[in-house]
Amino acid sequence: MEVENQKKSKCTVEADLELLRRSQNGDDEAIGALVEAHYGLINFWVLNLCKWAELDVRIQEGRIGFLEAIKNFDFSRNGSFHELARLRVTSAVYESPEVCPVNRTLYNHYTKVMHAQDELMTGLGRRPTLDELSQKTKLSVKQIDNALNVIAAFTFPLEEADGNVTIEDPYESQLIRDAITKLSSDDADIILRHYFRGQTDREIGEALGKSEDAIKMARKRGVEKLRDIILGRGGQKDGT
Repeated sequence: MEVENQKKSKCTVEADLELLRRSQNGDDEAIGALVEAHYGLINFWVLNLCKWAELDVRIQEGRIGFLEAIKNFDFSRNGSFHELARLRVTSAVYESPEVCPVNRTLYNHYTKVMHAQDELMTGLGRRPTLDELSQKTKLSVKQIDNALNVIAAFTFPLEEADGNVTIEDPYESQLIRDAITKLSSDDADIILRHYFRGQTDREIGEALGKSEDAIKMARKRGVEKLRDIILGRGGQKDGT
């Protein structure tokens, strides 16, 4: 991660530290130089965060977080400035008064739509239309469409990860955890063990009395089922 961050920064580690020292001593030119040198890195960090919010807003909030990292970097701990900066940039975006309410609203709309869709599919025996969902949820068709489009576009971290996953967006984390409750108990157990407790397929297999290959196949099926649930293609609890 640090190597990748350094590639996207125009500064070397040594240059970063020198500018940080000057910045913390009140050198405004050094602060400006640090921000300019890391502009591409800040953009890279915020690109996939809260995609429903305007990119310019996310970049602006990210810069605020970056300035906080400059101010609070502790030389005595000998830590990574880029790691601190990434955490501060991410937190600034998620906690932004312009981003957070939109995030919360979309999540609430989405969960309401998914619950309504489950009920309507049971009663109708088919997928409900947007108008039917609108009538059931008391949301406008546009609100429903916006919520579903945002969810369809969000990056699904479990598909890219091979081990313990850290999901920084609290609403995305809750979305995935809600979906896990709709899996069968066996599938949910494997997903939780691998992605949230950091157990390998071999360790899970030993604990459950199954082969490593069987666990790997079940885990991949579980991830596919999770995505289907989140995208509204499989709302009923899986009993298989």
